[in-house]
Amino acid sequence: MSMLDSNIFRAIEKVLYHYFDIKRELKDKEEEIMNSHKNELRINITNVGFYSDPTASTAIKLCSEELELMRKWIQIVDLARAKFKDTGKERLLEMKYFEELAIEYICSKLHIERRTFYHWRDDIVVYIANLAAKYGLYDPENNKIEIPAFLTAKSLKKCGTKKNK
Repeated sequence: MSMLDSNIFRAIEKVLYHYFDIKRELKDKEEEIMNSHKNELRINITNVGFYSDPTASTAIKLCSEELELMRKWIQIVDLARAKFKDTGKERLLEMKYFEELAIEYICSKLHIERRTFYHWRDDIVVYIANLAAKYGLYDPENNKIEIPAFLTAKSLKKCGTKKNK
């Protein structure tokens, strides 16, 4: 078993299981921001009225902490996929987290034993935890991890997961 706290391990697995949901949510939010012109940046100019800058308003919204958090997780998972490219670990990552196939089926397709499956899975999750620490999303000293708000469930709130505000 890895040196990660079980709650951190589960939080990282949750991000992996919902990788495509995170990408879709990010794309939807970016499109929503790009297509909305309500609540634009308005500056009150005395005796003249308001000055509005829709470009600045859009740029500010696109740089929100929530969107940056999603971008970082997407980048982390993409880096992990690149590291394990053309290996059994890449295929395991895809089969377990993206296709959500059964462990026995994955083992038979990859021609590995169950013990190897768990060893590879741990390697993948620990590597992603290290990347998350590098990107400031995981604090190993305080055992805290940030995941996108829409993924945060009750079971994760009490297990050291910081909800993105």
